[in-house]
Amino acid sequence: TEKQQQQQQLQQQQSQEQQQQGCEVSKRVGSHDREEKAARQLSLLHQLVHPGFNSCIIAVPRLNPISVMEEVLPLLQPSTPFVIYSQWVQPLAECLHHLLSTHQAVLLQLQESWMRPYQVLPSRTHPVMTTSGTGGFILSGTKVLPGEAGGIGGQQQRQPGTQQGNG
Repeated sequence: TEKQQQQQQLQQQQSQEQQQQGCEVSKRVGSHDREEKAARQLSLLHQLVHPGFNSCIIAVPRLNPISVMEEVLPLLQPSTPFVIYSQWVQPLAECLHHLLSTHQAVLLQLQESWMRPYQVLPSRTHPVMTTSGTGGFILSGTKVLPGEAGGIGGQQQRQPGTQQGNG
């Protein structure tokens, strides 16, 4: 009976190892499928998208806004307005910091898109109290060529010690 128990344990171990190997293979196959799908989507995007856009609206909640902007900004003409939407403020705040530090955009604004409606009646006005919590966040700005975004708001700052002439 001991031999039978040992054989059963050995068979159980082998079947567990086979199941684990099968899971590992399926994980690798699933990962490979995802990579192929991502490559196909990127290839399709490159076929459809050509430089020269004069406006841009981005709403991709599952992607990092910084990586999206690094791909999209080169496709935009200078002075092109753009808008990025996200449900969360943190990724947009990081993108705002990135755009400010790389001087790729000016007139940058990070705003919450939520608005509270008001009920206006004669002699009384009050907010509607049955509204949802949030509508997400919007980062907007205007693309500039690197090096043209010097100073505040894209304007060149005056050097200390220099005077502005009147004519």
